[in-house]
Amino acid sequence: METRLKKVIIAVVGSAETGKSSAINQLANTFPFIDKKIIFPDIKEENNDVVCFGKYQNNEGKELTLGICSFGDHKSYLKDYFLPLIEKYSCNVIVGACHNYRETDGNTFNYILNLARKHDYRLITTSILRDDANDTMNDEQKNNNKIIHFLNEIFAENMSNFIKSIV
Repeated sequence: METRLKKVIIAVVGSAETGKSSAINQLANTFPFIDKKIIFPDIKEENNDVVCFGKYQNNEGKELTLGICSFGDHKSYLKDYFLPLIEKYSCNVIVGACHNYRETDGNTFNYILNLARKHDYRLITTSILRDDANDTMNDEQKNNNKIIHFLNEIFAENMSNFIKSIV
């Protein structure tokens, strides 16, 4: 008997400017997609955020469609970039950033929670691995900080392994 693939949203929860986008981008850059389609950024724009989706197939031939959206600070971004991963691209698994429960800036956590309920997705919440020294660094120091990059690599590897286990 074949079971239906579960639909899962993995909400990476945290306050603004805590590294959610860079950790999610690391996942987008390292996940072994069969074919990855980048929705954002548009070629003319430079931005740290990314929205993409693509197929993944395990050794047994089972497939899933993974969507990744590092936007999560404002509900309007989620409507423009996260929602199409559900409605237009039919992703089975979606990893997306959102603010934590207490923050009300766009109320992004509740927006994702309501999308999960409406579209019959299981919602899993997690956070990134974080170096609190990051809060006191300027942008140049953050870009050169090997610890932050290492933590993002660990997050991406663990998230990748988890997604592969869903198939």
